[in-house]
Order: sequence, then structure tokens, then C-alpha cells
Amino acid sequence: MFERIASFSLRRRVVVALILAILFVLATAGTKYLVVDLSFSAFFGKQDPANLAYQDFREHWGADDDLMILVVHADGDDLLAPDRMTALHQLGRALDALPEIRSVTSITTTRPMIGAERGLLDMDPLFDTMPDQLG
Repeated sequence: MFERIASFSLRRRVVVALILAILFVLATAGTKYLVVDLSFSAFFGKQDPANLAYQDFREHWGADDDLMILVVHADGDDLLAPDRMTALHQLGRALDALPEIRSVTSITTTRPMIGAERGLLDMDPLFDTMPDQLG
């Protein structure tokens, strides 16, 4: 049987190639409507006790899957060098400009709380030696 299929395929290569191309197009035509949902809720039914408990948790504490942490490695150089700090600051500003991003906290924008006299808190810049163009 396989010999007959191989022999037919070799004699009518163009026909077989067209049939395979049409089958491929038909098989992949619906993929533009495919939506991948990797959320916690998608793994359980809407009335599943685990999903209901998770929804209660989210209502009380807020979402736990809306945070992204970006870690930068300085590969043998000083991360606090002015050119690297400028690059980090520009990256943070570019991310903050995206409509999907609610807020960006960066080492270049963080202001630490330092205990001051009389129990008050000072909000001093984290780096006094930052490049002027960071503004």
C-alpha cells in the first residue's frame, strides 16, 4: 500500500503538493481566531471551588499576576556607571510610556525614606551623582 502511495506521489508531484498546500491552509485557517488564556481561572471551571476561592482572594488582596521584575546584570562592569544608569533610566521611561504599563519603579527613580530628626522622613534622591540628562 505504501509503495502505491509513494509511486502515485512521485508521478503526480504537483497534484500532491497542491493537495498538501490546500490541506495546510485549511488546517491553519482558524488559528487567527485562537486565543491562548494562561490565567489561573482558565485552568478551572467558573464554579470550581478553587477558582471561587481565588476570586475571593483577588477581591480582597488584589491581583497577584500583574507584576514584572526586570533584573539587569552588569557583566563585569559597574552597574552604577553613568552610561548604564542612563540606559536603565531610558528603559524605565520607555516602559512607563506603554499604555499596558501602570507604573515603573526603577533604581533611577526610587527615593529612599531616611529617618530624619524629630521622627520625620526625608525623601532624598538615591543617587546624588546621577547624570544630568536623567532629569
